Amino acid sequence: MKFDQLPILGAVVAAVAASSCCILPLAVTLLGFGSVGFASVIEPYRPLFVGLTIGLFLTAFYIVYRKPKNADSCGCHTKTASKTHQLNKILLWVLAPVIIGLVTFPYYSGAFVRPVDTVESNLSFAQVTLSVEGMTCAGCVAHVQHALIEIDGVQSAVVDLAHKQATVTYDDRHVHPAELVEAIAKAGYSAKVLTDKGD
Repeated sequence: MKFDQLPILGAVVAAVAASSCCILPLAVTLLGFGSVGFASVIEPYRPLFVGLTIGLFLTAFYIVYRKPKNADSCGCHTKTASKTHQLNKILLWVLAPVIIGLVTFPYYSGAFVRPVDTVESNLSFAQVTLSVEGMTCAGCVAHVQHALIEIDGVQSAVVDLAHKQATVTYDDRHVHPAELVEAIAKAGYSAKVLTDKGD
């Protein structure tokens, strides 16, 4: 690997880190696995990773489009250097959409979230509204919703990112609001009961 390629590859790594707070919970939810609580810990560092991505990306453009060092007095450079330079330009333009896609992923991640199935029943259910802190994108919403629906006795969970709340309908004979708060905590977010109807 040449020095010329380091900034663009660094930009890819930084872009992955910048969007990992949304990609990890969404991937875990879509794959049907447990929780990735540490992903919400990464979110406060997202601006740092985005800035690092932009800085490395701009550095890569500068390195690739600057005048080559091995150019002679007329501005020409050798065939080997020219071939490497062309490959670096191709690498830069191939990875540019990948980097942009990763950095902007939290803004369109909702398109990848499938609706959660609810359990239909004639039983009497209670409803609780929870305040949920730490959600920043649709991936977080899907992660919280999945964590709640996985609890036996939960009929439905509607998570609202704008109001940072979750409204859960559950069988109060099998589930208590404290279990819902605990499930959200295991998913990496904090929650508390706002209203409880029927418990």
